[in-house]
Amino acid sequence: MGDVVMDRLLSEAQREFPDWTFSRHDDGWTAQRDGDDYTASSLAALRATLRTIPAQVAPPGHVVWRTWESDRGRHWASRSIPFTKEQADAGAHRTVDADTAEELQAVISQQELIAETAS
Repeated sequence: MGDVVMDRLLSEAQREFPDWTFSRHDDGWTAQRDGDDYTASSLAALRATLRTIPAQVAPPGHVVWRTWESDRGRHWASRSIPFTKEQADAGAHRTVDADTAEELQAVISQQELIAETAS
């Protein structure tokens, strides 16, 4: 049973972070991408760490929305740079979801518009 659960968790991690290679070792888990290595005691902790890293290298101050599809087919996106307090108070959300990739893109655009209007 434990292997089935771990296989599913690893599959979810690989779906969320397709550019990364995951490996399990005695001290926990490691993720590798383009010479970058991150290690954590658990796969959950490693995924939390990877969520703080922009999906692609971007110039300072450049916004990147990292997207992924959950194991249940829901589409998600998280913004690399948090919105300001004023933008968040106006209703801009850093992490959003939708039923389809197209709907997700519309939700992302809506968040940026809310933020732009609040600035």
